[in-house]
Amino acid sequence: MSLFGDQGQKRYDKIIEHTVGRTLHLGSEGSYLKNHLKGNATNLDVTGNPNIKHDLNVFPWPIEGKAYDTIIAGDVIEHVERPYDFLLECKRILRRRGKLIITTQNATSLAQILNSKMGEESESPHLYCWNESQLKLLVIRAGYKIVETGLIGSFWNRNIMLRAI
Repeated sequence: MSLFGDQGQKRYDKIIEHTVGRTLHLGSEGSYLKNHLKGNATNLDVTGNPNIKHDLNVFPWPIEGKAYDTIIAGDVIEHVERPYDFLLECKRILRRRGKLIITTQNATSLAQILNSKMGEESESPHLYCWNESQLKLLVIRAGYKIVETGLIGSFWNRNIMLRAI
């Protein structure tokens, strides 16, 4: 357990709570969720040993349209080259009234601000750093209806969680 509690576990529990039906887990390699999703989950990633090995930056993905009830993009959208096209591709493969669950680091969290001031770079560099308002605008522009947004984590490192249909 970290000094600041198990904030990752709380985030994963919240994601699992909102997962229904056939689920696509994007960027799944190395994720706690990979082994803890209920129901029929498919893992898609470019690394490791997912069910579907594919680069999320290459469209279309090798998935039929309207194939999934839930898509989980946990800490993925900040790494894709074209986030708007990424959201449109998710929309293509979501069933009617399907759920898209996105989590990402929050540009306005104290940890992000300190890391950027100190020039810290993560192992897997972020192409984008979103705040909650920016992410909401992008998701709405891509044609989704936002069901819930919120911040998850400790006071100093609060991630954004967004659910949309």
